[in-house]
Amino acid sequence: MSQTATNANAEQILTDEQILTDEQILTDADQIPQTLTVKKEGPEEGEKKRLATDEKEEQIEFKCLLVGDSGVGKTTYIHRHITGEFKHRHVPTLGVDVNALDFHTNVGKIRFTVWDTAGLDKFCGLRRSYYMKGQAAIIMFDVTSPSSYRHVSNWYRDIVRVCGSIPICLVGNKCERSKRIREIKFHRGRENVQYFDISAQSNQNSEKPFLWLARKLAGNIIFYEQPSLVVSELEITRAKRQEIEETLAERSK
Repeated sequence: MSQTATNANAEQILTDEQILTDEQILTDADQIPQTLTVKKEGPEEGEKKRLATDEKEEQIEFKCLLVGDSGVGKTTYIHRHITGEFKHRHVPTLGVDVNALDFHTNVGKIRFTVWDTAGLDKFCGLRRSYYMKGQAAIIMFDVTSPSSYRHVSNWYRDIVRVCGSIPICLVGNKCERSKRIREIKFHRGRENVQYFDISAQSNQNSEKPFLWLARKLAGNIIFYEQPSLVVSELEITRAKRQEIEETLAERSK
């Protein structure tokens, strides 16, 4: 075949395939699906994901039952932990309230999922289902109410029947009151039972029950104070306020 024929055939092939111009190439490139784009993570994004994963893995969680007669202060005690405020009004719990309490410790974050059960007798049929898989318990009574203390044995019996020998913390709330039960003997001689005086009102010993339970469940635990996320209010005296106002007035002249 002659050189002239070869050139002619090549020209014909190029014509048939319609050679793409630079403009057409750019246009087609724009139509490539975005899913093909690979975004590389920078060191900061990778570190954030690693820390988030580590935090999730290090969290230890326990189901904790909170039981006791109606009106002894169970819900107020939990509210104090969550908000830092004391709730004066008593609203009976209907069934159960479940709240997560997080504590920062030397082994990472420990979470107690607290099942705050109703103390009213009409809810007694539901309690066993709430107790299932409980790993720790707090039995609360009112130190000014002898009847609530007498009922401690009933609460203890029901928990042991369902959960077995789990660590149980007996707490006497309202210890700030002067008229109170003086002799607390129920915990003596019972394995895995410890007693603390507490006050939901003054916040006295509020963390001790959870610290004791954490140590029984996870070893030698130390609680660290959690950094406050709320800015404290600054109280300004009338004289200081007047001084500030005078300074602002002078600067505005």
